[in-house]
Amino acid sequence: MDGIDISHWQGGISWPAVAGVVKWAYIKATEHNTWIDPRFRANWANSKSAGLPRGAYMFFRANVSGVAQAQHFIRTLGSDIGELPPAVDVETRDGVTSVQLTNNLRTCLLEVERLTRKPIIYSSATKWNELTTRPSWAVEYEWWLAHYSSLITSPALPVRVTTWLIWQYSSSGRVSGVSGNCDVNRERVSLIDPILTPQQLRISKHAEAIIAEVD
Repeated sequence: MDGIDISHWQGGISWPAVAGVVKWAYIKATEHNTWIDPRFRANWANSKSAGLPRGAYMFFRANVSGVAQAQHFIRTLGSDIGELPPAVDVETRDGVTSVQLTNNLRTCLLEVERLTRKPIIYSSATKWNELTTRPSWAVEYEWWLAHYSSLITSPALPVRVTTWLIWQYSSSGRVSGVSGNCDVNRERVSLIDPILTPQQLRISKHAEAIIAEVD
């Protein structure tokens, strides 16, 4: 186990304890273009205080503007975008066609990148192949893939995808500092080496303008 991903479903977390046993954590920030995970701000601040490298993820809704979702995500993060790449979680169709979902997701990914850094995509091979048009641009991104099985040594890859960055191999991990189960992950290569420069951790001028809208 290299890292965990959590949301409000895990309740209160002892981040110093977590930091003693994992290398990094992904923390749910937003969903839709208005909702914020009720424990995000506490988790984001407390994991940073514990010295744990963090990444934020948004849960993508296919029937809501991808640009609006990306802007809500970055607005929620503010000037602290974390040490790991932002992630976009793709799991649901929400009543739209594969073409609509794929096009909307692409605009979301590009907007996140415009505002901060190139995001990674979270999904599973089965979900991605079922929900999307299996676009050629998938190879442009790093992948965080869910695949739960004790019989494999790496996750199945979506069509057109040639490698993975993070493998979520179980949703029932037990980690010191977390009550109950949580998702646990392995990294193919280190997510935190080399350490990012201050320039890479800085939000764009476009993001500053979006954040200023609610200040």
